[in-house]
Amino acid sequence: ETFVLHRDGDEKQINGFHCVLRRDVLEGFFYKYNKIGFRCRYCKNESNKEKQAVILPESIEGIYRAVGRFKKEHFFQCSCIPRGVVRKANSEKSRGGKLEWEISAKKKGLRNIPGGKGITLCPDILAKISKNTI
Repeated sequence: ETFVLHRDGDEKQINGFHCVLRRDVLEGFFYKYNKIGFRCRYCKNESNKEKQAVILPESIEGIYRAVGRFKKEHFFQCSCIPRGVVRKANSEKSRGGKLEWEISAKKKGLRNIPGGKGITLCPDILAKISKNTI
């Protein structure tokens, strides 16, 4: 199961470049022990991915920095991302927004793993997913 961090109203809270990344490029996914990572939705099934195609932030507070690395080291190099998406992102301003990334993650139910490195969903949401009630 995958998800996006984009929320209604993002356009009023964060810059346009980040809106494109959140809505059109990055997808959240689960990996070992219900940890959450983010990856490029366009090259996720390619065997020869560009650098930083998958990012695994150690905390919610680290998402913004990890996305910055993704933007710098993957977004502009990935041949799988449609050029129209790249042009749209490039036409937008790219400025701050760290706090909004954290707020959005928390509103989606993401939480830091207690005493560990990584991000997971809050237990209530994980329980609903495992019971297929979400």
